[in-house]
Amino acid sequence: MAKLTANQESFVRLMSKNDEHALRGFQLLISRPEPEKIFDEIYAAGLFDPKTASGPAPADGPNSVRIPYWAPLDYLEHLARLSGEREDLLLADKVMNVVRGVSLFRDENGKARDNYHVYRKFAEIIGLIPKESFLRKDLKLIPIWLDSKFDRSLVGQALSGGIITQFLAGGSKDELEKACLILGYCTELVQTEETPSKRRNKDFKTVVDGYFLRGIIKKHAVALGSKSGKLAASLFLERIKEAFHDEENDLPSYLRRPAVEKHSQNHSWQEAENCLVEGLRDVLIAWVANDPESACEFIAAMLTDDNDMIRRVGIYLLNERWDKLKSLYQEVVGPELFDSKHIHVLYQLFRKRFKNFLETDKVATVEAIRQLPLPRIDEDPEGYLKYKQRNWLSAIAGQGLKDADEWFEKLNSEEGIGNISDHPDFHFYMEEASWGPGPSPYGLNELLSFAEDGSLIKKLNAFVPGDSWRGPSVKALVEVLEKAVENEPEIFVRILLDFINAKRSYQYGIINGFKSLWESGDYSKKSFDWGSAWTKLMELFKLLLHDPSFWKEAVYEEKDLSLTPTREWIPPVIAEFLKSGTKNDEKAYPVELLPDALELIKALLKNLEIEEKVVDDAMTQAINSSRGKTHEALFNHALRVCRIEDKKHGEHLTVWAEIEPVFNQEIELCMAGKNFDFSTLSGAYLVNLNYLSHDWLQSIIEKIFPVDLPGNFRCAITGLSYASATKPTYKLLVSSGVIDRALNFDFNVNQVRSRIIDRIALAYLWGDEELDSPRFSCLLTEDRISDLESMSNFFWSVRREKLSAGQVELILAFWKRCIEFGGSLSQVPENLYSSLSNLSCFLEKITEKFLALLMAVAPFVDVNHDAEKFIEELDRLLEDNSKEVCKILGVVLENYKPVYDYEDRLKSLLKKLLKKGFRSEVIDYLNKVRRLKGVEQLYKELT
Repeated sequence: MAKLTANQESFVRLMSKNDEHALRGFQLLISRPEPEKIFDEIYAAGLFDPKTASGPAPADGPNSVRIPYWAPLDYLEHLARLSGEREDLLLADKVMNVVRGVSLFRDENGKARDNYHVYRKFAEIIGLIPKESFLRKDLKLIPIWLDSKFDRSLVGQALSGGIITQFLAGGSKDELEKACLILGYCTELVQTEETPSKRRNKDFKTVVDGYFLRGIIKKHAVALGSKSGKLAASLFLERIKEAFHDEENDLPSYLRRPAVEKHSQNHSWQEAENCLVEGLRDVLIAWVANDPESACEFIAAMLTDDNDMIRRVGIYLLNERWDKLKSLYQEVVGPELFDSKHIHVLYQLFRKRFKNFLETDKVATVEAIRQLPLPRIDEDPEGYLKYKQRNWLSAIAGQGLKDADEWFEKLNSEEGIGNISDHPDFHFYMEEASWGPGPSPYGLNELLSFAEDGSLIKKLNAFVPGDSWRGPSVKALVEVLEKAVENEPEIFVRILLDFINAKRSYQYGIINGFKSLWESGDYSKKSFDWGSAWTKLMELFKLLLHDPSFWKEAVYEEKDLSLTPTREWIPPVIAEFLKSGTKNDEKAYPVELLPDALELIKALLKNLEIEEKVVDDAMTQAINSSRGKTHEALFNHALRVCRIEDKKHGEHLTVWAEIEPVFNQEIELCMAGKNFDFSTLSGAYLVNLNYLSHDWLQSIIEKIFPVDLPGNFRCAITGLSYASATKPTYKLLVSSGVIDRALNFDFNVNQVRSRIIDRIALAYLWGDEELDSPRFSCLLTEDRISDLESMSNFFWSVRREKLSAGQVELILAFWKRCIEFGGSLSQVPENLYSSLSNLSCFLEKITEKFLALLMAVAPFVDVNHDAEKFIEELDRLLEDNSKEVCKILGVVLENYKPVYDYEDRLKSLLKKLLKKGFRSEVIDYLNKVRRLKGVEQLYKELT
């Protein structure tokens, strides 16, 4: 060990003090150059002692535990990554010695420490170190990591994304064997706690949870099949034999996995069986594609295996890869092939391939059906045999064999053997549940007739749905009522107020029918008077919403609650209708009804439940909740009355004074730490609020975006991300500190933050922000690089707008500042530089200043897949800047290794450079991209 400085010795002693100091020390080491420098000293100090890697510890709650996070884990992972990047086998071995020691440690009771954090990190570490450092003996560690009581799937995912991927990419025999061994550990079957003495279905599972294991198999199946076909297929074959064994009384495979392919009849809860079948299936498909000869031999054995699930997979492969495997059919065709356990895969084989069978195979198939043995049943075995034969014949009928067609017709005409099933390829077929409303007891014309003779309400209220799941339903009747309103609205306007006596479902139906007609814009019926209709609709709304008993009425759960409208459906549909009636001045309800509408909105706000829970997608919640819909009706109502007043008097102070108390009331509810829908919509309607009253908005802006109420603030900013950006509202947001607060707020939705960045970028182009402003100073920090990337992307997105020369200069100044900032960091912000390369679209020529910018970003243009756009811009700038473009392209091609030349942009640029006289440079560049189509020929011509 190297002699430590006094500071280093003090640092190690401090880390040894307790777990908190150790964790902090390891984090500091990660952030510094040469973090491995004092590894040996830390090791000697006992900080990697396996005893310090604790198992489960008691938690606060009863019968609960917590799993401590071992302090060295992130440090070990960091060193593992460095060892892989540097191919440093010595460092990797140091890390692996810790991994081995902790994994193999046993306590005084001889038990391993169960800590899934440790096991997950170890699984990640072996995927980061050089492959050579993971020895064959280390494979025995993996079952230990997969033996946690608390979580095994995280280990499986880490193995999949790391070491398995590496081994499959390497492809040597030893690496492929290791990959399959690791996958074998992940697919091992374990019995569940409730397992009886004899295993039945659903009482075992794979070590890695089926949901995660399916993703692992899907990710690697092609590589496993094409590179290690027999090894991988044999693994899944043995697992299937464990899962689908043929012990007495065990369920047949077709009940546990009805179809080999993806099918609606398969059961999602049979996770273990599904993973194993899909694994064998997909591995074999890839194997056949890569090496059909050896795969054919393997599948031939499957077709005669004792296990029916394995035989079924073999028949499925025969169908899917018929062109390569068809010779196998001749070896297995016979009565035994028509085992009822094969019914689905064999039926599908005949339906898809029989017409392409050799004539001899067709004849042999029909002969095998003729030779099917008599079923061992007591009642009418001959009739049942004919039923089975007719079923098989239905798969091949009409596909080119006259004998089969005639026999099928003969059996089909016989009485007593029943009809062909709708799904003859399944023993049992579960119909998907119907989610529609079913039939209606009355048709459209009948409802119109009832409406005309005055019996409609009585008929509607009298209907009682039956118990049949496909029988007439209230929801279906409501839908027919809505359609009747849309077809003949005049009839229903006359009886509209009679619906106060209808059941709630039909009250909803009549309102929604008129709403649908209004929003459809269908005014083909010239005689229909919407003014009169709105007057009666408002009267109906008042009778409903101003009645206290309406709000106190209990909502009873019904069998089809998700489909049948209840009282709770009525307030939101009224709110939506009121909003729709004020949204467009050219299509609005009569001005005389506006006071009534405001009273209805007040009644809705008074009685509807206030939202007290914050969700990630606040806007979706706001526009879909009953109260949120009412808020939107309020906003649209206020905007309409103010527009009307502006047209009359040129201002709207008076009418705003009448509506302002309603807004104040909602704001005060927000200040109580609730009413999140209003917070969200206030942000979304901010520009509109500024129109309604700039003075009022200025006075309550801090209540719309309350600093001390993070839930309401989050919702308001989420809503703001949907609002238009204007100079007045931006200045108000800055002066009130909202933008600064938002920049330091942790949003769960990235889109919300990016919209804030877009606003700052737009204000910068307007001249309302500067590169030295507090907002930009906040962004020009190491932990805000992604924000700078978002801003760069915004500037690129406005490239086709009519920007002034000054605005272009501002964008280029931003680019320069970002490069200066990036140069001050310990590590180049590659994603940011890649994004900045797109700003080359704003250059008209390459001056010395701009050359420095282009050269700075050139090595990183492919990090975010921006290389093609950058090359296109270089091509544009080539004519007057050929020397500079040639130099920049050389830097690009040091790191950019394209496999596809989009629109031949790179080859076009190289040819133009050749014409400009840069022959030696072009030859060098062509040599770097020779795998591109068309490059090899050009290279040969030049050399």
